[in-house]
Amino acid sequence: MIKCRVCETKNSCDRMTCLQCNWDFKKYILSSYGFRKQQKYILQWAKEIWFKLQKTSSEKEYFKSHYYKLKSEFEEIKSELEELKSKINQLRINRYPKTSSNSSNYIDTSQLCELLTAKEWEKADKETFYLILELYKLQEVGYINKTDFYDYYWGNQASESLKKIDKLWVDYSDCKFGFSVQWSIYKTILENNISLKSQDELSPLKFDYVCFNQVAELIGWKDSFNYYGYEKIFRNFSIDKALAGQIPILRAGTSGYNRNIRIHAFWQLF
Repeated sequence: MIKCRVCETKNSCDRMTCLQCNWDFKKYILSSYGFRKQQKYILQWAKEIWFKLQKTSSEKEYFKSHYYKLKSEFEEIKSELEELKSKINQLRINRYPKTSSNSSNYIDTSQLCELLTAKEWEKADKETFYLILELYKLQEVGYINKTDFYDYYWGNQASESLKKIDKLWVDYSDCKFGFSVQWSIYKTILENNISLKSQDELSPLKFDYVCFNQVAELIGWKDSFNYYGYEKIFRNFSIDKALAGQIPILRAGTSGYNRNIRIHAFWQLF
């Protein structure tokens, strides 16, 4: 029997190479002592490489087995997460019972709820606008043309349906989107504006042109000079990249100053 000097595997005498590591025996069987001495460093190197390969192979098998185990656990967690998301969405839907259709300000928000659940943000934004037009009987006008939203039935607060619309946006975006979010940002900017001196000017109910433009820029409606078009805002839109308060977008006409006043008046409902 010939014992391999590299992997220490025992081989039959008629073999010229090791059965395990394929080391060439001829150099050491037929060579002189001097030649073996000269080649000792090669042999040492071969041993080191062999043991490293064995260790790597063992580690590879270890990590491979753990990889499949972790993958299986991940799939289970993923399945449980999807099931949990489904339950959460159902709880959210059940959280908003339908307003009685006999109510004078009833609107059906089920479609909006489905779009927000599916994270179809642009479609949800359009649905929100249609619902508001329906709520204020402005379908023929096609945009919000009011600066005074006081109503003998609703008072100066948002109706039940309007509050529901906003709450859907806030809940489904984890407090990132919604009219109330936009209004909160406006009030914060106004309070931090050191250029305002009197208490009357600090009132959020009073429209401030400079403050509104700061908010519009902060929430991604405009740059330093111009307002963005609707298509540009929703181009490659995602909740991760979106700014807080960026949507929903209230269409209130094309004239900049009057449009901003109308949006500001609408925000006050929240």
